[in-house]
Amino acid sequence: MEKIKNKWYDFIKLPFICGGVYSYFQIIIFVIQRAIPLLNVYILASLIDNTIEVVNGKKEAAALLVPGIMFGIIVILKNVASVINEIVSEGVVSGIRKNYVTYIVKKCASLKYREIEDEETCDIIKRVKNNADMQMQKGYNAFLKLLGIAVEIICYIVILYRITSYVVLIVFVVSCILVFISVINGKKQYAFVQDTASDSRHIDYYDEIMTSRESAAERNLFRTGKYVQDKWVEYYKKIKKKEKSVTIKSLVQMKSVSSIMGLVTAGMALIMLDPLSNKLITLGLYISLVQMAMELVDLMSWDLTDYIIDFTKYVSYLEDFHKFVLLEEEEDALTEPKERGIDAEKIVFSDVSFRYPKAEKEVLRHINLVLEKGKHYAIVGENGSGKSTLIKVLLGLYDNYEGDILLNDKSLRTLSMAEKKAIFSTLFQDFAEYQISIKDNIGLGNINALGTKELDQKIEKAVSDFGLKKVIGQGKNGLDTELGKLDKEGMGVSGGEWQRIAMMRTVVSNASVLILDEPTAALDPVAESRLYEDFDKISRGRTTILITHRLASIKLADSIIVLNKGEIVGAGNHDELMEKCDIYRNMYEMQRSWYEE
Repeated sequence: MEKIKNKWYDFIKLPFICGGVYSYFQIIIFVIQRAIPLLNVYILASLIDNTIEVVNGKKEAAALLVPGIMFGIIVILKNVASVINEIVSEGVVSGIRKNYVTYIVKKCASLKYREIEDEETCDIIKRVKNNADMQMQKGYNAFLKLLGIAVEIICYIVILYRITSYVVLIVFVVSCILVFISVINGKKQYAFVQDTASDSRHIDYYDEIMTSRESAAERNLFRTGKYVQDKWVEYYKKIKKKEKSVTIKSLVQMKSVSSIMGLVTAGMALIMLDPLSNKLITLGLYISLVQMAMELVDLMSWDLTDYIIDFTKYVSYLEDFHKFVLLEEEEDALTEPKERGIDAEKIVFSDVSFRYPKAEKEVLRHINLVLEKGKHYAIVGENGSGKSTLIKVLLGLYDNYEGDILLNDKSLRTLSMAEKKAIFSTLFQDFAEYQISIKDNIGLGNINALGTKELDQKIEKAVSDFGLKKVIGQGKNGLDTELGKLDKEGMGVSGGEWQRIAMMRTVVSNASVLILDEPTAALDPVAESRLYEDFDKISRGRTTILITHRLASIKLADSIIVLNKGEIVGAGNHDELMEKCDIYRNMYEMQRSWYEE
């Protein structure tokens, strides 16, 4: 897909890249199909003229044999070409699904994190991903149909040019007017898709709330169904109102021109009476030309406008695709972590500052921090203080920061993503709940060893250490029991149990640094404290970083770093901070009642 360079001919180049040799065959067959009417005009004319002469007694009935056979051959050719075209089309469709859709999925999985977090980029990704194979197929088919109509019009003009130039001029002018209006309408319709991208996201969101199993309890408990439905209807009506406006204007313009085409047909028939009366053409040829004119006018009145609109929308879609192709990727985003990562002896933040793309305000300011091997660290602060951003920068999700981060005196920027993945094992607040087996759910934390005996032993130990043996024993297949409801024998688990399963992913990894970014925010402070105590015992010997705005369990940390508005305002153990850091002391006193029993 990198061959696509935002050129005018990409609309045909892209399907050829995806569809391969089938696309070439389809073009050839389609041109043949559309050129057949040119032969049909003369064969039908010969059949009519010979029939008239046979009826008038000027010729024997045998004179109808050759044109009759030729007419039959044309019909057979059209049917055979149609069947071959269907077979070849399946090859093109298969190629598009295999190559184009696969490319989009891989591209999305490889994007830099900052691209994914950008709202404008998210809209582009959504438009490109939305029925991607159908959009390309529809656009490419529209191109083929337009190519076919162009071939038919050219064939018709070639015939008419020898008879009367007036009809040629009429066909040319009307075609130009229809194409111009159709292109404008096609652009307006795709602009409508772009303008309503935000509203569509809202509809998808409210649809998910109304139908998802996860939201069912709250829907019933708080009776939110009607409220959410009303919000869905609000955005749906908003989109439909815009769509109605665009559609009505398009229909009025296109069908007004189409209505005039009926008069054009009559005019063309009248003009061709002159060469007929002067015996420049036969009656059979006149009838064949008028019939072809009527078919062309019908095609141009209805199908042509739809094909041009579809094709114009496709070209506009390709503009989004070009932007999508240019989005930055992580060089080795899809590479699995190295089996054994660098042992992090020391991590140093050296005057690190960071602001998000398009943001004016810095989120991190002049961070200087040293993290040593084997120690437990807690990073605390109010919401919005920069805690999660600090971790995103450490993980390499953002590398456009000022200053430097050193790992064993080596800049983090010089490490590949595969190396970083092997050093850090992270559990975020919005961790994934994979609806796969319990064993694989945990084993994903050490994906290189998935399915090995060594990892299976680690998983069994982690299950025991985190107190989930009894829960897993309730499943029909033990550790091989599927979680969730995708499988008919799948098992549901509580939120707290999901959090323990997700936490086990970090424990079974070979990473030397384990990071927990508020994954237990949904638990009550006492349950959170107990869970962290379990984690603390299990992870001894490795460096751990706990991100939280709740102080229930940070006394376990060797060092606590306090962030406020992107700056480090305190560092030390609990007692030191209670004495020297007002922000920490105030947070602790406000939360004391949460976890004192």
